[in-house]
Amino acid sequence: IQDRMFTADGQLYYPSEPEVDGAPNPSVLPEFFGDHILVNGQAWPVMDVEPTVYRLRMLNGSDSRFYNLRLTSGAPSGQMAGPQIQQIGTDSGLLYAPVPLDKLPLGPGERADVLIDFSGFADQTLILQNNARSPFPKGDVVDPLTTGQIMAFRVGGSAQVQNQIPNTLLESPIAPLVQTGATRKLLLFEGVDEYG
Repeated sequence: IQDRMFTADGQLYYPSEPEVDGAPNPSVLPEFFGDHILVNGQAWPVMDVEPTVYRLRMLNGSDSRFYNLRLTSGAPSGQMAGPQIQQIGTDSGLLYAPVPLDKLPLGPGERADVLIDFSGFADQTLILQNNARSPFPKGDVVDPLTTGQIMAFRVGGSAQVQNQIPNTLLESPIAPLVQTGATRKLLLFEGVDEYG
């Protein structure tokens, strides 16, 4: 999942700052928030699915944008809840057991391995929506007609195979991490060059 911008003739556009004479072009742009959301390179795609369980591997490939994903049925305003997202894995691999979520937050570069059960939504269209502000968490409200919609799932009337969500994914629970070294501080900051 990535956010992108396009020119009027459909070319990818990445703004450069500052747009002044003598400045390097392109200069460093600390944050980028596109106005189109792409899934596997397609803007707002529709995927036909059967009313059964699907496994989806998600990656937030955006430069700066966070996503807070949820599935809704009905109108894009999202008044009716869709199926829960069952997270089964992260960047570190599988979890011990599925974790049911009403919303799935994803930061830039973050991955999630999920199961979605479409079985209760035959003959409906579900919308994967985003409501994370940009910049996260206190930035601008998402436009529900553009960056607030990721993609749609068009659920068919019957399934060839009826998949199930497993109770556990690993033989034993994951052992908690134990600190083995000294605690260190890491500072992350943005600087300003001579061009602002």
